[in-house]
Amino acid sequence: KLLEVRKKSKTYAVCNTCNKLYDVKEIIPLLIKVLVVDGYIWRPKMLYPIPCLKTQIFTMYKRPGFEQLLRKWVDRDIGPE
Repeated sequence: KLLEVRKKSKTYAVCNTCNKLYDVKEIIPLLIKVLVVDGYIWRPKMLYPIPCLKTQIFTMYKRPGFEQLLRKWVDRDIGPE
């Protein structure tokens, strides 16, 4: 919310045991049968949305003063190593 990252995202199914991410189209054991009006449909047990990186970066750069904050970070005083 702070970075305003909320647009386009790709959704993955998550394994409940190992938390590995899977493309929803490639998984069958991670699906559950859900009753709907016309019968049943298959849905993932758990979903994990990942926003598009390109959209996130574009949104961050559009924020007012973002480039100045980057310059401030680059020019910061770093103590002796």
